[in-house]
This record gives sequence, C-alpha cells and structure tokens, in this order.
Amino acid sequence: MRSTRTSLRAATAADVLQLLELWREAGAPPTRTDDLGSIEKLLAFDPGAMIVAEAGSRIVGSVIAGWDGWRGSIY
Repeated sequence: MRSTRTSLRAATAADVLQLLELWREAGAPPTRTDDLGSIEKLLAFDPGAMIVAEAGSRIVGSVIAGWDGWRGSIY
C-alpha cells in the first residue's frame, strides 16, 4: 500500500465545499455556522484562523482557531 504524505496549510475559499463534506462524513452534528457563507466570512476576516490537513488533493482534517479577546479556542 502506498502512503500519501499529509501536509498542513491555511484554508482558502476554494476549500469550503470540501470542508463541509469532510465534516458531514465525520458525523459531527452541524452547527449554525457550518455553511458556505459562514466559512467564507471567517476566511475573509481571519485567513489564518483555519488550517487544513491535506493528503494528496483531499482535505482529511481541519482546525479552527477562535479568540474572544480573552480566551482562545480550538475546534
């Protein structure tokens, strides 16, 4: 079996549909911000707030960083 190297990078607007599909496949219950517009808004506001793990051309993981001015969160 051939192994595909996984790399990390900042998410872009071109990743949004693949991210939504990844989250759906993972079985996580969708939140009110799990939609095209909300993710595009996040990426426009803070382009470094979402990191994706990519194996080949497929997104296989994601991390979203949040900060409310006092505490940080990782989703």
